[in-house]
Amino acid sequence: MNDFVKVSKIITGNDADFSDCTPLSRGYDDSYIRYNLFKGYTPIVVQQNNNINSLTIAGNFGMFWNGHNIAFPYTDFRSSLCYVSEKLNVDLFKFNVDQFDQSAIVIVEDSPDTIISNHHKLPGAQMVTYDNGKTWKYPFGKASLYNATKRMKDMKYSKLIKQQIFERFGISDDQNLIRFENKYNKPGKTFNSKLTVENLLKPEFIEVCNRDLINTYISIMKTGIVNIPDNKKDINSATLPLIVLQELSAIYGFDTKELLRQRIKAIPPAILSNDDKKARQRQVNHNLKKIQSSTTSRYDISGFLEDSLLVR
Repeated sequence: MNDFVKVSKIITGNDADFSDCTPLSRGYDDSYIRYNLFKGYTPIVVQQNNNINSLTIAGNFGMFWNGHNIAFPYTDFRSSLCYVSEKLNVDLFKFNVDQFDQSAIVIVEDSPDTIISNHHKLPGAQMVTYDNGKTWKYPFGKASLYNATKRMKDMKYSKLIKQQIFERFGISDDQNLIRFENKYNKPGKTFNSKLTVENLLKPEFIEVCNRDLINTYISIMKTGIVNIPDNKKDINSATLPLIVLQELSAIYGFDTKELLRQRIKAIPPAILSNDDKKARQRQVNHNLKKIQSSTTSRYDISGFLEDSLLVR
């Protein structure tokens, strides 16, 4: 789904109508005039750029239209665009897209915080961890994974909005919710072409964005590939460090057994004889056999994302 969008277009004369807007601020010599456009919830910001005869419109259309952005079907997105077009006397569908995001919210079985903590590197991106999730920043945008249950509670939605969210989408803040999103700060560079608002509503482009969302998520390196031994005797001071090493091997691409073999081999003979080294290696191998790994992290939610994106 899309909710945040920033768009712009060159306009001439007094084409736009700001009579339904509330003035917010002005630039020096009226170089720009900024307005708020309300519909009972969070406003959309409208900026008239007089120096270059352009109009910029930005905001979270989900918050603007429904008072929340837990889910925002494309039918609602289209209705909100039509409403803003009518109020401003412009055709918003012809505006150029400067920024937008694509996201999905999923209901998961484990704690959202536990799942998020097991997501790590995204190649080519800088990871930033904050209280509610993680963000991966790359040249033309960023990806974010966060605890949507906590966000929903922090927003303190009214009982009416909570009821509407549950009745329409079957979602409540009693569930374990995670949101993943791609934010495109320079969509023209990402998609190698100029985008207009009407492109955001075309099924083929929605499919491209959804696939990019899934591929971005899959590219994030995750821990949780190691299966914890069933027998508590196999979870001890010797195996616990090996479990951690096996988890880290999924992120950094090393072979745990070979790494330890080389480490033991490098110990000077004055400390460990060859027989001592062979004994230590046998002990390591014995403990490694108690640890089984999977190809997919148990904290991977790509399947949930795929299912969520089927419902638009």
